[in-house]
Amino acid sequence: MTFRAFLRDRVAYIAVYAAFGLVTVTVVRLDLFLSGSDLEYANLAYLFLLGLVGLAAYLWYDFQRQAAF
Repeated sequence: MTFRAFLRDRVAYIAVYAAFGLVTVTVVRLDLFLSGSDLEYANLAYLFLLGLVGLAAYLWYDFQRQAAF
């Protein structure tokens, strides 16, 4: 199994992860907006990057585990 085929198999998981990230950012921004504060785009990019690194690490681990089969 190639990594590309593995990613195609996990598209639904990646889409749910991305949707959850969007909902989380929307809720945080709405909460801060209602309290009179704001979240800088650099902080959003940092949160996105951390989540992306975590997702990539998990997918790589899962690929290595599945590749033996």
